[in-house]
Amino acid sequence: MSVVEEAVKARVSEALTPEKLEAMKRRIGMPFVMNLPPFNRTASEDTIWHFAKGNGDDNPLWCEPTHGRASRWNSVIAPPLFVFTLAKNEVAKLPDDLSHLKGDPLRGIHAFYSGGSWEFFEPVFPGDTASMLDYLDDIEDRPSKFGGGNTFIVTHAARYMNGRGRVIAVNRRRFHHAARDKAANSRKEGRITRAVWRAEDLAAIDALHEKYARRGNQARFWEDVVTGDALQTIVKGPMTMTDIIGAFVGSSFGPYGMAPFRLDHLNRKRVPGFYVPNQWGIPEGAGSCHWDDWWAQRVGAAAAYDFGMMRDNWIVELLTAWMGDDGFLWKLDTRLKGFNYIGDAQWVSGKVVDKGIEAGRHWVNVQISMVNQRNEETVSGAATVLLPSKELGSVRLPTPPSDLPLGLDDLRRRLGSNG
Repeated sequence: MSVVEEAVKARVSEALTPEKLEAMKRRIGMPFVMNLPPFNRTASEDTIWHFAKGNGDDNPLWCEPTHGRASRWNSVIAPPLFVFTLAKNEVAKLPDDLSHLKGDPLRGIHAFYSGGSWEFFEPVFPGDTASMLDYLDDIEDRPSKFGGGNTFIVTHAARYMNGRGRVIAVNRRRFHHAARDKAANSRKEGRITRAVWRAEDLAAIDALHEKYARRGNQARFWEDVVTGDALQTIVKGPMTMTDIIGAFVGSSFGPYGMAPFRLDHLNRKRVPGFYVPNQWGIPEGAGSCHWDDWWAQRVGAAAAYDFGMMRDNWIVELLTAWMGDDGFLWKLDTRLKGFNYIGDAQWVSGKVVDKGIEAGRHWVNVQISMVNQRNEETVSGAATVLLPSKELGSVRLPTPPSDLPLGLDDLRRRLGSNG
């Protein structure tokens, strides 16, 4: 074993233990501390456009100011998940009375994003700012189908508020924590056959792109939707490094602050546990699993794979293209069931499974599925879309729940109940 491999092994051999589980349970309700600025301090026509383009979505409601001004919103608006790049964390430093909970019991244990849920209450507009109260919501210990042994499923929750003091979204994000060395040694993913694409396969994908349809400014009325209606199928891929780069350019490297050159040196001082030597002995953030096969294989994947909410954004594109400018995405829940590797393609489809009226809101439930070229379902999901009514007119926006945590005092009460 080389010196580099020995150094990597030393950094990826942290185990999931009962002590770590109990330490995490004591932290349920604990705020996520982040003293970095958000990727986008203020929403603008350009930052919104860059986010949309980075995810391969050219919806003119996000990208074309003239189109936006003619819509019911009187402006371009941001794709729903843009808020994740905009929100400044409301807790920049752990208060003294919570300092005994400082530190991450799961440091050194790789986390795989496995989906989550969103509720949206109003759009983000150019000129908006946002803040986020992010906290540990739950932890479960389950047998691992991926890495052998067990896995901790950690759920983070967040409440997003705009600069006008209005709640714009709530979110729960699930992460599977698997010991890096056990995941790598299981070799389950190593049995995956990587795709080599034939000209006729790529031609079929191109033909599907040519059929792409967007409802746009033609209202889709609730009365015209029938249970069983199928949404169009869109395809993402075969995914290349360019697609990964595009998503990072639009969304940033995420909350761990990876950055080029000297800025990465400074970040490494801030979060040293996030960095591991690569095959050349150079410290590199664990996020490199999204572009470096070597590092991805060290955490049990077959190759570099997509990150975080890329597939969530593709589902949002499917839904918003179908519902049109006058619709509103209210709820989204996704479950990531498998990796999406560089070289893979994903076919994203949906079907209307129910519809109804509640408190003057005309809602439609959509079932979502994402399937790759190996005919594996890699994502399942569900969404609720609000549509305009021929009888009652424009969509009535949802009301945020009354029991959302508004600040640290609410989280302190929850921490105090952990025993």
